[in-house]
Amino acid sequence: MRRSLLLLAAFAAAASAQTPEPLRPGIAVERLATVPEGTLRLARAPSTGDLYTLTGGGDVYRLPPPFSTPELVATATNHSLDNAVWGLEVSADGTLYVVGNEVTGVLNVGMVMRGTPNGTGGYTWSRLMRTEPHPVNGQGVFDHFFNAVQLSPDGASLFVNSGSRTEHGELQDVNGQYPGLREGALNSVILRVPANAQDLVLPNDLGALEAGGYLFADGFRNTFDLALDGAGRLYGTENSGDRDDGDELNRIVEDGHYGFPWRMGDHDTPQQFPGYDPEADLLLNHEAWSYQNGFFYNDPTYPPRPAGVTFIDPVRNLGPDADHYRSEADGSIRDGSDDGIPQATFTPHCSPLGLAFDRAGTLPAPYTGDGLMLRWTSGAPGQSVLFEPFGEEGEDLVHLDFHGPDTVAVTRLVRGFAGPMDAVLVGQTLYVIELGGTRGLWALTFSEVEATELPPSPALALRAAPSPFRNRATVTLTVEAPQVVRMELVDALGRRVALLHDGALGVGPHAFTVDGARLPAGVYAVRVQGPEGTTSRRLVRVR
Repeated sequence: MRRSLLLLAAFAAAASAQTPEPLRPGIAVERLATVPEGTLRLARAPSTGDLYTLTGGGDVYRLPPPFSTPELVATATNHSLDNAVWGLEVSADGTLYVVGNEVTGVLNVGMVMRGTPNGTGGYTWSRLMRTEPHPVNGQGVFDHFFNAVQLSPDGASLFVNSGSRTEHGELQDVNGQYPGLREGALNSVILRVPANAQDLVLPNDLGALEAGGYLFADGFRNTFDLALDGAGRLYGTENSGDRDDGDELNRIVEDGHYGFPWRMGDHDTPQQFPGYDPEADLLLNHEAWSYQNGFFYNDPTYPPRPAGVTFIDPVRNLGPDADHYRSEADGSIRDGSDDGIPQATFTPHCSPLGLAFDRAGTLPAPYTGDGLMLRWTSGAPGQSVLFEPFGEEGEDLVHLDFHGPDTVAVTRLVRGFAGPMDAVLVGQTLYVIELGGTRGLWALTFSEVEATELPPSPALALRAAPSPFRNRATVTLTVEAPQVVRMELVDALGRRVALLHDGALGVGPHAFTVDGARLPAGVYAVRVQGPEGTTSRRLVRVR
């Protein structure tokens, strides 16, 4: 998130109660509970199936199935964290990992506390990690602190995000106390620490972090959510700032540098270049807090890019949704998929959160093995001066259909949340918590959508095989009399995705090929229309 917990709470107070609305068939929505005020995180214990929530003040709640009643199981009194407590993870054996911050004056100490089950329903707490004190920016905003945490695939390590202390790399010297300081060694990084560490101290020194193997990747503004896909790859979502740069989805690799502060989305930060004039910057919204408070300016001492480092750009979004952008040429709002320009990655200021992957492959088609993600920001009038110009609703759930690890098609699935903050996928159900409205815990259950098959035409015999298929399927149409035939492949909503034939056919069988390489997994139908009627057959494409 871009602001402190105070701004999150302010939004929550302003948001109205809403009921999420599915935009696609086969998604059932059920409200399960009301989560405590200030709830920011949702996690699940694999050993018991219990859900856990975390508030920004450090309260941990457990929700046993059927997830209707939160039970307080830990507070700051237990684990000692009560300031910007923004990270929660649960291991296979039920161990809790809580990430928070301890700010004293102008210095912060990031911490990870570990709660080991004690056999009686409680936890024995110990400090896994703390940092050396390092400067905050002193402005009250843009300190993103330590937050997201994710266990490695083998459970031996924790990935922990520490966000930036600047908006876009501007000078933040705390009224001259730290001359020349912008980002520090413990800012804008993703760290990797042993899950079994005991009171590990991370130094405020980049070289020492690298030498100790603790620096996993660099160049992040604030990766507030981390998740693993089915192949064990680490992904993270990121909000890019007050300028109209794309919000990001990154595939995070060891030793990778993701560009911040020199690059956000797929744009170079213009303040790094000589003679920068914010008044001429078409991507800078003058309603932005950082513009109005002078954070954008001509900056001759902006540090040079690190030598010999190639920045990694975000995952590319093919659309059709969440891919609006502002043109650098004329400042107009455009649609990336309409223009044929894949975006890096999402519409600016949508605040992508709640990232979850179908790691077990249990979701029905067309979602099998794919990703799901929340967008927190509301595009309603008066809710976000930065997001509203892009003409999107926001506060929704989107489907991430990957075409390779670094390209994704994005489709809206559910709208009408009130400040959706986090999500956990269990089998065919996605659990979602809201910070706003009436603070709902929602269950979104996915079921397979049957494609409608029409009765056979007396003059046409249609067969499609194999089904399910991966790469190619063959459609065989047997025609009893010469005629003009139109054959289409349509998706579960009846939208044409391919025209297989349109013209005359003679008597006999005719074979047509459906190429699955360009199709997302899902339920389709081959629909054939002739002069004597229409017929169709179901066809399922899997990964």
